Amino acid sequence: MTHHPDLAAPFTLGGLTLRNRLVATAHAMAAVADGAPTESDAAYWHRLARAGPPW
Repeated sequence: MTHHPDLAAPFTLGGLTLRNRLVATAHAMAAVADGAPTESDAAYWHRLARAGPPW
């Protein structure tokens, strides 16, 4: 596995500063009702956020 130390470094773009460069893009979850996330969708993102970085 290649080590990329910059991935964990803060990154600023315009007025937005991210803690690191790992970003989850939007993707289909099929858990949206009338354009709003459901409890299932919120639970998915909560689990994803709690998992932390993959290293």
